[in-house]
Amino acid sequence: MKLAIITLTKQGLKTARRIAFLYKGEAHIYTPLALLEEVSSKDAALNLEEEGIIFPLKQPLKYSCGQLWKNYQGLIFIMATGIVVRCLAPYLQDKKKDPAVVVLDEKGEYAISLLSGHLGGANRLAREIAHFLGGKAVITTSSDIQGLPALDVVAKELGFKVTPEGRFAQVMGALVNGKRMGIWAEEPWQERLEKELKGLKVEPWSKYQGPEGWEAGILVTSRREKLPPGPWVFWRPQELVAGVGCRKGIDYKSILRALGVAFKTAGRSLLSLKALATWEFKAKEEGLIIVAQKFNVPLLSFSKDELLKVWEEYPGLSYSPLAQEKLGLGGVCEPAALLGARKGELICKKIALNGVTVALARATYL
Repeated sequence: MKLAIITLTKQGLKTARRIAFLYKGEAHIYTPLALLEEVSSKDAALNLEEEGIIFPLKQPLKYSCGQLWKNYQGLIFIMATGIVVRCLAPYLQDKKKDPAVVVLDEKGEYAISLLSGHLGGANRLAREIAHFLGGKAVITTSSDIQGLPALDVVAKELGFKVTPEGRFAQVMGALVNGKRMGIWAEEPWQERLEKELKGLKVEPWSKYQGPEGWEAGILVTSRREKLPPGPWVFWRPQELVAGVGCRKGIDYKSILRALGVAFKTAGRSLLSLKALATWEFKAKEEGLIIVAQKFNVPLLSFSKDELLKVWEEYPGLSYSPLAQEKLGLGGVCEPAALLGARKGELICKKIALNGVTVALARATYL
């Protein structure tokens, strides 16, 4: 994490230097030019310019904060909390975008997690700094106080897409308020989540029978299901690979339509798309590249020999005499999907639509 440590006093600069040592190579110190010149001339031990980690604040703090806000993932202020609040107020967006903000007193006795405690990592930063300085971390998020897992952090770390996003706060509220909340997950996610969500029971997907008896819930699956109203969300794991074959010069909209049909046929959510996969000869098709960019997923490509090997291992794949005649392959999409999913489970066999073929495979590894 790239960190900026901001301080306005000589004592604060001493504390900043200690924190910079803790995060060596990741932290820069910012302080007023006048203070930097003063301490550099009087105390050689505080002259950090040569070390390349201390920089002068060239503008008033409230203006400097705007640049620091954009350029760093974490901001550590060694000054009064009120000053920090007033300086940062114009830049606040939301917890998914704002950097972590921690505020310390000059001696480092208290490290306050001020903003982006979970997703931004301010809670972790505050604890690390307090432990290193021998101080106390001040954490106010309810789940931390109650010793409950941070659901938003777990979802982010595992790469789950939360939908609908607007309900996630309701789910976390249900957890901290002691409501009856259920979590159901498909394998291999159930076992992993039981380790991450300590203290919470994660049921296998096969036991999910609807919302009766539950006040809130999380459904960890790529399947299309009806979501109960209220504090319920999907956690969509990134686990589906779409193998794609296409004719030369195909437009991206045709590929999008074929993908939509394949996912609907399989009863799966497009939010769980992990990657596109194809023959290396097709990987330069502009339409495929655009679709991969639109979904922000990699476009995997495999050689003819790799695809042929899958054909040998999986004799039941959908065979096309025309593809065999033209390409020397019985087909592209199914073996490409399986390779992309590292020999996972083929959950949707070849679908052909307007010059595009699509097959879906589910990765069964973590």
